[in-house]
Amino acid sequence: IFSMKKQLTVVAILILGFIFLNLLNTEAQAEPQFLVTWKTLSYVPPDFEGKAMPKEGSDINVSFEILENGKVADLSKQIIYWYLDNNFVKGGQGIQNLAFTVSKPAQGNHNLRIQLPDFRGNLLIKTLDIPIVRPEVVIEAPLPDKKISGSKINLAGKPYFFNAQNQSLLDFNWTVNGQSPDSLDNPQNLEINLGNSSGNGVLNISLKIQNQDVISESAFKTISLIFAK
Repeated sequence: IFSMKKQLTVVAILILGFIFLNLLNTEAQAEPQFLVTWKTLSYVPPDFEGKAMPKEGSDINVSFEILENGKVADLSKQIIYWYLDNNFVKGGQGIQNLAFTVSKPAQGNHNLRIQLPDFRGNLLIKTLDIPIVRPEVVIEAPLPDKKISGSKINLAGKPYFFNAQNQSLLDFNWTVNGQSPDSLDNPQNLEINLGNSSGNGVLNISLKIQNQDVISESAFKTISLIFAK
């Protein structure tokens, strides 16, 4: 009889443990997750694999879904509130998108908060920071250690994070040791013919990129190339 009672006790403990684990698993599965995406149309080169970042004046579009038990939840009847930098922007039933224009200068952030006051009887909140950057210029010089060893140099200028839909709306202004080169067929590329030049000299190459539509929007970059001995 004692052995039978012991076996029943062990079985009861195992059953209770199984039920408890299932309850924990169910609660874990039921935890809703925010899937938030945002994008801006600031210009980046076609081969850029990162995320286009906004600058002052950029338009940003944000949208979100909620994932519940592996499925996208229907939010069409949910009340949703949007806050930007703790200021209420808009709210209503099923509003899963927000568009706004960056109003802060570079090196700041816009804080975005999404609130669902009654999702399955609970308050859900998601916050995120969207960083604000300056336009940037990169000069690509395919030279090891930036040392000149041939008679010709080909450089490429690449703009990042300008408020422009395409590169044709940007002006490229090159200088080589303070002198502007002749008109270029492809302004984003610079070809320098050195002829027989060699020695200990240095070429200081600068590129300024200016947005044609926004006078205040420009970026500048300088590199120094050294003649190999």
